[in-house]
Amino acid sequence: LAAGVHTHMSRSRVKIAAICHFWTAAGAATTSSPQQPSIVVKVLVWQWGYGTFAPVSLQTIMDPPSGSGERFRPETLCVADGLLFLGGSLDGGGGRNKGIGVVYL
Repeated sequence: LAAGVHTHMSRSRVKIAAICHFWTAAGAATTSSPQQPSIVVKVLVWQWGYGTFAPVSLQTIMDPPSGSGERFRPETLCVADGLLFLGGSLDGGGGRNKGIGVVYL
């Protein structure tokens, strides 16, 4: 969970980001082949202060890096000045990892 404040049109706005884990079933289970649930990871961003009728709204749902060679680090989640930052690493081959930074607008 991360929060940040920024100014837009001379008003303070707040964004909250959270890394959420959802249990899903990928298809219909049968008695001969039961379906195992899987975990899907999403980053959800809410915004406060953008409207009078709906002051809180879900702004976006994002897919963080999740491939076999991609890893993100939840503790790097940061919201600042309307931007969302998330760090991680890519498998560089030969057991070496390359650091990456992801910035979402």
